[in-house]
Amino acid sequence: MRSFITATAALLMLTALGACASSHIIEGKVITGSQAKFESVFADDPRLGQPGVPGARLEFIIDPETSLRPRIIGPLVSDEHGRFEVKLDEFGAGFLEYKMGVMARATGHRDNYEVLPVPSARRKLLIILAPGTPDRQPLGPPRPTLDPGEEDLLRGYLP
Repeated sequence: MRSFITATAALLMLTALGACASSHIIEGKVITGSQAKFESVFADDPRLGQPGVPGARLEFIIDPETSLRPRIIGPLVSDEHGRFEVKLDEFGAGFLEYKMGVMARATGHRDNYEVLPVPSARRKLLIILAPGTPDRQPLGPPRPTLDPGEEDLLRGYLP
């Protein structure tokens, strides 16, 4: 009986590790709206049926707030219906809680960057871009302004 329990526990641990190690695919759509925002929505959200923004350039930054070297995925481009798909290979993505930064830009729309939790496998990422003039900022998260002492610390010097 003890060996059965041990074998069952080992099988459950391997299954959990396999789930954590597998890829997580985020599907979504870029649409136009009056206010720019990113939302994690269920697949039956009616806004996913709205006309999409084709050719939107998207960049995903995995763990932008806590990692010293966040991984950047992209830029990706939405298809003719505004749809996109991005594959995350991070350990536990979609299972453990991760945050990602998303930069979105499209012709005739203002650029938008936001940090949000990685949507679960049951949800889709809805990106709403507001009409306007693009900011022409480089892709990626906005760079913080540092004072001279902080810049020295980042370079490895003590003030």
